[in-house]
Amino acid sequence: MVIILFGFVLPFISMIIELQIVGEWMDSFEVVYTFLRFPTYWVIGIIQMIIIGIRLSRNSDEENETDTIE
Repeated sequence: MVIILFGFVLPFISMIIELQIVGEWMDSFEVVYTFLRFPTYWVIGIIQMIIIGIRLSRNSDEENETDTIE
């Protein structure tokens, strides 16, 4: 529920408010920024989660290796 609230509902409300402040929709960089800001954050967050998952799996694999007894 929290993910839906912070991931979709609040950004959508923020986008609506910012678009009302901008006013004009034609040829405005701020409109493009407003539409693409949250999807860009989502993509960056997904990439970060993938990188963290890879690093954690590598660390756990290294810890699970046993040393040979000499």
